[in-house]
Amino acid sequence: MKKEYIDFLPTIYMMDFYKKVAKNKNKNKNNIRVDKLARYFDQFKKIFFIKLKLRKIDAIIFNDESDRRLIEGKYISASTDFIEKFYKTITFEMRTGNRISANDTYTKSIISEQSLLFFSKVLRKTCHVFFIRKFNLILNDFYEQKCVVDLSEDEIINKAKDHFYQFYVYKLMLKILSPKEVFINNAYFRYPLIQACNILNIRVVEVQHGMITESHPGYFPSIKYNSSSILDGIFLYSEHTAKLLEKSKTFMKTDKIVVGNYLMDKLPKIYNEKKWPNSFCVSLQYTCDLDLIDRLKLYFDAHPNFYCYLIPRGRGEDFYNDLVLPSNMKFVFDKTIYEMMSYCEYHITSYSTCCYEASAFGCFNILISLPGDFNQHTYFINEALSKSGENYLYLTENCDDEDLINRYVKEEKILIKGYFYKENYLDNLSDYFRG
Repeated sequence: MKKEYIDFLPTIYMMDFYKKVAKNKNKNKNNIRVDKLARYFDQFKKIFFIKLKLRKIDAIIFNDESDRRLIEGKYISASTDFIEKFYKTITFEMRTGNRISANDTYTKSIISEQSLLFFSKVLRKTCHVFFIRKFNLILNDFYEQKCVVDLSEDEIINKAKDHFYQFYVYKLMLKILSPKEVFINNAYFRYPLIQACNILNIRVVEVQHGMITESHPGYFPSIKYNSSSILDGIFLYSEHTAKLLEKSKTFMKTDKIVVGNYLMDKLPKIYNEKKWPNSFCVSLQYTCDLDLIDRLKLYFDAHPNFYCYLIPRGRGEDFYNDLVLPSNMKFVFDKTIYEMMSYCEYHITSYSTCCYEASAFGCFNILISLPGDFNQHTYFINEALSKSGENYLYLTENCDDEDLINRYVKEEKILIKGYFYKENYLDNLSDYFRG
């Protein structure tokens, strides 16, 4: 039986982790979209309009706009959009600076999730005096759990208040729409929603959207959560990930449903290109991109007949304006990493999970360990790749890159496909909903 109370612990634990990540992030203005006040009210009214139109809503989806990819003329969220083939759905989407029009998306019933967060802030500003006793009781529960975080008391209280009022707005929305199931992308950012679902006995399922390793605190926290923060199920790319999550105290009792990865079924058929000779594409992460570029410059400067294409993540073009690169290294802003993996013979990264997907595009991996906190991600990715049977190259922090890369590109190599993603995603999804 699930406990019926709000718990701030997972939200504050994840805030502490991402505060450390943010220290390395681009200091330019981020691309989060701030809607005007009138737009928030329009979005909130849309909830009631869709409820009247559909009458019955089977499922609510919570997604991030940044998850969408342009595929055959439509922006598709590969992790969540195809659920509407089986259920009547409404999607709440965390909007970003991409400003994708609803006319250009695969799914049409989309509401800005920022509208819900806006109303939680209104509730916090206007009604806190009525809730202060209950809030303080829950905050005391958090302090009694003795979670060690590198946050000030003001930061903890501010985040706890956000969680508290978001919980009540999510709970109201769930009561209005009455879904039988809720699907969440990025569940570790939405604990108030998970707790609202659990309290209302609504089944809540996460959909895998990216990296799951033992170093990710969203999946392998160092603390134990209470049952109100535990998901009922999670859609996964592969049996490998399902077995990995058996080790997680947060996911031990969660149903692990292996459905595969739509992108890995679809994109290799679209981007079926002839390989460019001596070509390397690089998945950059904003936490370590400059360190990785500096290391690669040494190699490619010495090898002008090899070509390196840098695909950024989490930073705009302006950030890199002052970088000086060899003529055979360049940034690519107009193509996705998937397109570039279809063109290139090799894929380089420090810890992007694109290395799990490279083989689907006929691309061999070079994994590079860098100094700093995030080399633990590289460690676990290396461990996973080593078990897959894939022919890849792992460069440690102090190795001779030039000698090892030169030998690797001359080796005979075999591609191993399917270890990190189950094939036939749509069939597997159908089996879940119709089974």
